Amino acid sequence: MKEFKKIKIIGLMMMSKKYSNHDELINQFKKIKELRNNLEQELNISLPYLSMGMSDSFVPAIHEGATEIRVGSAIFGHR
Repeated sequence: MKEFKKIKIIGLMMMSKKYSNHDELINQFKKIKELRNNLEQELNISLPYLSMGMSDSFVPAIHEGATEIRVGSAIFGHR
């Protein structure tokens, strides 16, 4: 990533596997947070944003450190 000097990565975004149960969601969120932490350390960069969790999973995502969540269907309904 260092070779792309004009691109500044400021965080990671993930979507959980479809039909994940609560424990699977927690595990997925922990893994992306761990990946973010490892990248920060290995590349000596700051990645303050961690976008994870949607309308059906935002509570455990916040609990696991999400800084951004996506709740469109909770606001606008299912289509």
